[in-house]
Amino acid sequence: PLLEDVMGKYGFTINDDEILKVANMLYVLKKNSKVGVKEMDILKHIYQHGNNKYTLAQQAAISSTILENSK
Repeated sequence: PLLEDVMGKYGFTINDDEILKVANMLYVLKKNSKVGVKEMDILKHIYQHGNNKYTLAQQAAISSTILENSK
């Protein structure tokens, strides 16, 4: 439900293809984390602090960076 809420906020259509794209993006950010930031951490940060003046990909990168630097 959280993923779908975030996707809706950024204007994504909720379907299997779009969910897979967003999930893969979050996975790549997790995989590149040097301090163990997880997909759900990024998703929660986007949900709580995201700003839809950015694209979802931009906001995910911003959230990932903030979380990376705060650990």
